[in-house]
Order: sequence, then structure tokens, then C-alpha cells
Amino acid sequence: MHIADAVASWWFPAGVFVSIAVWVVWNVTAQPFEPYPTIMFAVISAVLATVAALQGPLILLSQRRSATRDRQRDEETLRVAMHSEIDVHRLEEKLDRLLARDAP
Repeated sequence: MHIADAVASWWFPAGVFVSIAVWVVWNVTAQPFEPYPTIMFAVISAVLATVAALQGPLILLSQRRSATRDRQRDEETLRVAMHSEIDVHRLEEKLDRLLARDAP
């Protein structure tokens, strides 16, 4: 599985949310009460900033790959359409020759 595929799924934000919830619950229940939990907020802020910093390039990479696949598909569609158009013109010429030969 590619990293971009994992990040672009619904499982990634759900996993991040569950991880943060577990971390917060663990810090609230296992740690002694802090009147000013600045360290906890600083760490969670750093984690979320890192996730956001990594998601941006991954999104751009997946869009670039998608654009490359779209371009290749469009080129193939154009090639098939041109081939079909040539075949239609050949059939028209044959039909014109047949009609001209059978005309009185």
C-alpha cells in the first residue's frame, strides 16, 4: 500500500483521532493533575503540526500521480478516437464508391 493511499483514506483521520483521544485519556488518568498542562498541549500541537506538514506534500504527490494517469488515459482515448475517425472515413469512401458504381 502506498503512503498516499493510506493518508487519503478515512482510516487515517480516524486513527489520528483515536490516537489523540487515547493519549489525552492516558495523560489525564495516569499523570498527576497539572494546573497548567502546557507541556501536554505543546506536544499534541507539535504532533498535529507534523501530521499537517506531512499531509500537504502527500496530497500534492497523489494529485500529480493522478494527473499523470489522467493525461495517459486522455492520450489513449485520443489515439483510439483518431483511429476510429480514420476507419469511418475509409468506410465512407467505400460506400461512396459502391454507390457511384451502382448508380445508373
